[in-house]
Amino acid sequence: MTEFLRTSDLHKKTGGVHSAALYSTNGKRIVFFNEIGRHNAVDKLIGYAVRKPLSLAEAMILSTGRLSSEILSKAIAAKTPVVVSEASPTSLAVVMAWESGIVMIGNVRGRKFRVYSGREYVKE
Repeated sequence: MTEFLRTSDLHKKTGGVHSAALYSTNGKRIVFFNEIGRHNAVDKLIGYAVRKPLSLAEAMILSTGRLSSEILSKAIAAKTPVVVSEASPTSLAVVMAWESGIVMIGNVRGRKFRVYSGREYVKE
């Protein structure tokens, strides 16, 4: 997450854009986008994967935006096993993550974070 958050100079300067990226589950960045809306940023990630084609079964979605049920629906449809954000998730998104088996991590601040779903897969 540290590398991801350092990637966008525009986000650091303005705080007015959202960033989203795909990373492999071993931590290698695949693609990064800035967008005005968090949904747009995640949509670009999924569109990128579809066009490549690239399986997201071993990828993580990282975002600066709140993890809502709509964002989780996109991750579920794309078969992405991990979502991470510096923001907090909504309660419905947490339920969806539990039910679908997605690892959900939020409130990332440096080395501190909260695991909302899939704690058994996260090494702290």
